Amino acid sequence: MVASSPHTPFSSPASGWRRARILKLGILVCLVLLAVWYVWQGPQRLYNQAVSLAESDPMQADRLLEEAIADSGGQFPKAQLLRSRLFAQMGLWNESIGAFAEIGDKASLPPQELAGLSELARSARVYFLAEIALEAARHPGPDLPAILRQSIQLHLETGQSVRALRESQELLTHTPDDPIAWHVIGAIHLDQKRLPEAIDALQQAILRTSQPVQQQPIREQLVRAHLDLGNADAARQEIQKLRKLGDASPETQLMEAYVDRIQGKWDSAHATIDHLLKTAPNLELKVRLLRGMVWLDQGKPEPAIEDLELVVRKQPNNKEARNKLAQAYRKTNQPEKALPHAEAAQRLTLLAQELLELEGKLATEPNNANARRRMVELKETLEQPVSPSEKLRSPR
Repeated sequence: MVASSPHTPFSSPASGWRRARILKLGILVCLVLLAVWYVWQGPQRLYNQAVSLAESDPMQADRLLEEAIADSGGQFPKAQLLRSRLFAQMGLWNESIGAFAEIGDKASLPPQELAGLSELARSARVYFLAEIALEAARHPGPDLPAILRQSIQLHLETGQSVRALRESQELLTHTPDDPIAWHVIGAIHLDQKRLPEAIDALQQAILRTSQPVQQQPIREQLVRAHLDLGNADAARQEIQKLRKLGDASPETQLMEAYVDRIQGKWDSAHATIDHLLKTAPNLELKVRLLRGMVWLDQGKPEPAIEDLELVVRKQPNNKEARNKLAQAYRKTNQPEKALPHAEAAQRLTLLAQELLELEGKLATEPNNANARRRMVELKETLEQPVSPSEKLRSPR
């Protein structure tokens, strides 16, 4: 029997030493991994605690988030977004904007959470934050159509109709049957007097809108488009469809009187006008403008002057009323009275053209403060509605 050699590997002192080294190295690796895990879990744990405290104790939640962000080397996007939202909920908008601006990787954040922050800002009219939060949320994915709808609403509210138009067209590439997109496209084309395009888009919106109550405002805009084109028969057909949906609104009745005027049904037009003057005081100036037009069409400029003078007195920058009043004075052989109204109508026409050009300019330069200020001035001069957001975005 052969005895074991003192140098076999099973009993070598060197082998035991190597095993001890490997064991120590393994323990060291485990400690390093544990430290890394703890460093990562520390900020996450602080974040989770902040989430649980966000509603009941936002100030303590903010302190936890600040610590979590610092422990993460200054970048912890989820924590930074929550911190921005907390500031927003407390009405600290400058702090909210600052916290949001510090986020490096905004693309890693859930689009729905970014959209939530944007909606908070929009409801408080903090449009800058609303805009940049939605911009960060806007990237390819299943949430994109909802983000686009929210962005369309924001840009309509802030008077950026051209951007809303582009976004509506983009939305249709993702959801071709979206009635909201078609309606917005039609409404914007109508406001900008692209009437055939408006009619087509509004008809597409109606086809995709199943609820009659939702069809009503779309059909009213369709009537306006047909009237602006002089399509009285098409306008009347749409009015008949509106009447089938329920009682005609005062606005619908006024448009029906316009149809009667175009078709020469003077008695019917006057009956509707008299009814609206008694029942719709908020429409008085629009109704009197129409009656002045009807009197002129009937060859009766004297009563037309009475109505049109009242409109001009209360709305001195009403281009249509000025123009018709100039016509009425010419027909009564009073050229000296016609001239100032004709000149005013021409000036207002030029301002309206400038406004259209500015709206196109702002589509490509939305941050052009001078152009936006001038747009607000023109809208106020032309007695067109100016949204509160446009006034806020326009420096004085």
